[in-house]
Amino acid sequence: PPGGVNIDDASSVDEDRTGGRLAFTRPLDFERTRTFIFGYRNESARTIARDLIDSDGDGNGDRDFVLGDGRVSAFSAGFLLDRRDIRIDPSRGTRASFTIEQGLNFLGGESSFTKTDLDLRAYTPIGKATIKGGQPKLV
Repeated sequence: PPGGVNIDDASSVDEDRTGGRLAFTRPLDFERTRTFIFGYRNESARTIARDLIDSDGDGNGDRDFVLGDGRVSAFSAGFLLDRRDIRIDPSRGTRASFTIEQGLNFLGGESSFTKTDLDLRAYTPIGKATIKGGQPKLV
């Protein structure tokens, strides 16, 4: 930790991010259940520990310490399989996505990395609809 600061002494940890993300999607079928995703993000982030407790007794509490500071530049590609009945408010079905992101130094990022993300969701109605032919209240 910077200056011997223990993160447990912080009353809050804040993260400020600035930048943007651009994503493109390409449906692979007419029903749009299978989609290819391609994107790029470039952002800077700063993590700060705020309002530190005076743990060393020198009377200098309430100091801020920068715990992390950096820039990310990364490309991503992924696949989405969406078989939900109603996409905006589903009551049944599944949604699965897999994304891989590659961070690159040569485009302004401070480190190279590979990040994978797997998101699996299943929607099942609990109970019955209150109106005949309507959606169930609990999913």
